Amino acid sequence: AAAVLLTVVLAALAWSNRSTPALREGEFVLLAEFANHTSDTLLTRTVGTAVAAALQQSGVVVSLPRSRVTAALARMQRRDSTERLPIDLAREVAQRESVRLVLDGEVLEAGGVRQIVARISDARSGRILRTRTYRLDSEADLLPTIDRLAAQMRRDLGEAGTSIEGAVPLPAVTTASLPALYHYAAAIDAIRSSDESLAASLLTRAVALDTTFASAHAQLAAFYNRNNDVPRSSFHFARALAQADRLPLEEAQRIQIMAAFARGDGTTAVETSRQYLALRPRDAGAWARLGYYLFASGQQGEARQAYARSDELAPLSAGSYLNVGTSWLNEARLAGDAAFDSALTYYQRAISEQPSLEFNTFYNHQYGAILLGAGLADSARATYTRMAGRDPFDRARGL
Repeated sequence: AAAVLLTVVLAALAWSNRSTPALREGEFVLLAEFANHTSDTLLTRTVGTAVAAALQQSGVVVSLPRSRVTAALARMQRRDSTERLPIDLAREVAQRESVRLVLDGEVLEAGGVRQIVARISDARSGRILRTRTYRLDSEADLLPTIDRLAAQMRRDLGEAGTSIEGAVPLPAVTTASLPALYHYAAAIDAIRSSDESLAASLLTRAVALDTTFASAHAQLAAFYNRNNDVPRSSFHFARALAQADRLPLEEAQRIQIMAAFARGDGTTAVETSRQYLALRPRDAGAWARLGYYLFASGQQGEARQAYARSDELAPLSAGSYLNVGTSWLNEARLAGDAAFDSALTYYQRAISEQPSLEFNTFYNHQYGAILLGAGLADSARATYTRMAGRDPFDRARGL
């Protein structure tokens, strides 16, 4: 009776979770632990190892490389002590490595009947997308059963799907707290959108969740530095730099670069950025940051080259487009109309990316100057007239 009940329950579970997962080209799946709930301790390692071997026969379904699992665990400050991870830990590793799907399972026993259960689940939500169950009639039937199970799971994972949203990669930074990492990721998005107050709030939450979260401390320190709050900037940079020795080299370098620029050492910020990019030449964000450091130090041509390299790898943020436009404006004041036209092109790109910038006091004022320099006097006048209709400071600037 127990065996029949087990079969019925598992069949119902499989039917109720029949959503079809889809592994897109180039994606990995993370293979988690197959928990053994039987009296046969040999199955604890055998089943997971056999499933991994069977999956390797597929040209479509590729397990996440162990080196990436190890690196993720190191950033989580967890020891890499097991070949396959328990499902909860596997889901967190998958999220950190931008892997959508996790494959796990278990071996069950009731009334002398054994069954292998395999599941494909969504890493972030934990929702089970597919469940497969196979009965083990004898020990000799174990490997053939695993082969059938793995073949079916490969078919499930290999099916095309267009309705599943793409995952947004989480930053590869060191923290033991997954919630803190999500706050950090949201803060980086807010910085990209020029929403500094939101970014600061999110970063404050991140360091509250993990007081040793060095990259979050560094970003928060940079925020305070941009807002001329030297004591709090110094405090958070000190917390970040105190952790540098235990961080991966690239992460430590990013923090050291930010700290150097904040204390006014633009030369070190540029030199260390170039060293970092020698190791990570496809880091679009690092190229954009180098562009900003060069721009801030007056090296306008080199700044534009760095920004152009960043733009080749990933679209620039609105703020970066503004910096490129402003670098052309700086030259336009010396070189003339052609540079004004280039400045206008990049300001318009920034405004199309983030329309609110057209009404931002600082950039609005510069935008009017660019329009005037490009010979568009009516458009410049309209811009200044909008400014004159706002608060007294804007009115003064507009007039």
